[in-house]
Amino acid sequence: DEANDEKGQNATNHMAVGVNVSYDYATSSATDGTKTTSANGISVPEVELWPLVGGFFGNWGLWDEVVLTPATNTGGEVGLEMADIRYAFGANDLFYNFRGGMLAAEGFGASDQWLDDGNIPLVDIMTPNYNQDTLVTPWGAMGKPQLGVEAGVNFDRTYITLGLYNGFTGVTTNPNTGAFESSDATAATAKHNDTGMRDFRVQVDKFIGSLGEITAGYYRGTTPLMSVDNSTQVTWLNHFDQSRLYVTAFIIPGTLDLLAGAGIMNNQHVPVAGSAVSDGSFSSQGQFVGLAYYVSPHLTLTARMDSFKFNANDKATGYSLQAELPYLNNLFVLHYNHVTSDVATGDFIAGKNDSASLSFRFLL
Repeated sequence: DEANDEKGQNATNHMAVGVNVSYDYATSSATDGTKTTSANGISVPEVELWPLVGGFFGNWGLWDEVVLTPATNTGGEVGLEMADIRYAFGANDLFYNFRGGMLAAEGFGASDQWLDDGNIPLVDIMTPNYNQDTLVTPWGAMGKPQLGVEAGVNFDRTYITLGLYNGFTGVTTNPNTGAFESSDATAATAKHNDTGMRDFRVQVDKFIGSLGEITAGYYRGTTPLMSVDNSTQVTWLNHFDQSRLYVTAFIIPGTLDLLAGAGIMNNQHVPVAGSAVSDGSFSSQGQFVGLAYYVSPHLTLTARMDSFKFNANDKATGYSLQAELPYLNNLFVLHYNHVTSDVATGDFIAGKNDSASLSFRFLL
């Protein structure tokens, strides 16, 4: 009721803080035999602040996240990671919800949602590549947030969501010279070479009794990119679409889950540097399968196999092992990842990549 709502609306109930400390070790071996150790030490990846989260006045909900990175060799940063407002109404068996703001992809418990952001499947962190990186990964638990609005209807343990977004851009403007520069995928306020809000998503989440849960979705959008090797000031607009299917099957309910997922991605490409018009398209795909074993209420073990095809000729394969121990306000995570890739992308080189991390996270 309203009286209880007013009692609960205070800073203690609607604010949270998280601190991450980890020991990271990462090595790589390039195709020419060169071996590199890129991490071997203690780090504080980030401090997270959720200044205003939760439900208000019965129908309203807020979620915002501010991330602080440490002032080490490169200097610290403070950034708004996510911020959205939600409104929901209806009854238990049929209700509607709307949200808008800086949105990250949501799921309802299928294998698109992972507890550790160092253990995301390749299909959700690698990007299609024909003769240049297409940059965008709009799916998965740790997908980059973007500006947009969503509407959803929820009934019979089924959740349908439709979204419209500004999408992402791979082109920034140098504030001093006005020249175009290549960048990682950045949430777009307005897209270069594009007009208005064009990206859209449809997603269906379905709980199937005691069998498990399925998440299926389709995303279509555009991304401005620099032309091939960034040697010119020419930009072009990549029209792309991505489909996903994630499954969590309860093999032994409460003890053993099967985790699986697959994705198909279609992108355009330009032939050479200086080209601003696509001369064709190409397809990419990825899949994974794994198991989650709940040893006890406070210990989960997971193992997963991954594969990803950047294009018809280049691919990446990998596997991951992880142990999670949540207890009270603490979370301990140990993971090991191995990836062999034909293409350098993100944190991965072309060659063999191995990484291990022991993380401690405290939430208040």
